[in-house]
Amino acid sequence: MSQKDSHQLGDQPIISFEGFVNRWRHGLRKGQFKVCEVLYQKTYAVGTTECVTSFSELAQLSGLKIRQCFNIISQLEALGFVERNRSITSSNKKDQGSLLRFHLFPKK
Repeated sequence: MSQKDSHQLGDQPIISFEGFVNRWRHGLRKGQFKVCEVLYQKTYAVGTTECVTSFSELAQLSGLKIRQCFNIISQLEALGFVERNRSITSSNKKDQGSLLRFHLFPKK
């Protein structure tokens, strides 16, 4: 990875989404990449590592079903790419968002 393709955001090295796909293409599945792309656009693309989103928003933006998004976020959590906390800013109980922290490299 060249200096041009990478920089830092806090303690997280930043790579382009293409770089992320190239790095993890043998370890992640197509649906996981779709959710990761949405998370990348909501985080690193705007200069942060976390966002508040809901499963219905993830489904709408990724083109997947809500249940698929739920399963994929759980998989990405287990792999260390995502940390999830309940958002305290949302009052809509049915579609209450979660605070997601997205890692370009799995957190150990």
